[in-house]
Amino acid sequence: LTHTDGIRRYLHQFIVRGDIPLVDIAASIGLDRDDAASCLANDQYVEYVKSQAREWQARGITAVPAVIFDDRYLLNGAQSIEIYREQIGKSVDRQAVDD
Repeated sequence: LTHTDGIRRYLHQFIVRGDIPLVDIAASIGLDRDDAASCLANDQYVEYVKSQAREWQARGITAVPAVIFDDRYLLNGAQSIEIYREQIGKSVDRQAVDD
């Protein structure tokens, strides 16, 4: 069982069956159990998370995944491989022109 497989298994059990506490998931991926429990028990990071969401929304990110190319071109949401190839090609071409 790989690390990623373990995460998927725990998330599946949590989301689908609802029988694994988030602190167990956090501990299973190497986070400190007590820190995770403390974080989940209070609103310590709520404003930080909200401010990060506002910042990225202001930059035009409205979907996940979101990929930014060359610090200026944004692809929102899942895209086909062809779209990524096209954008990567454009980025490489722009880099060649800029150099």
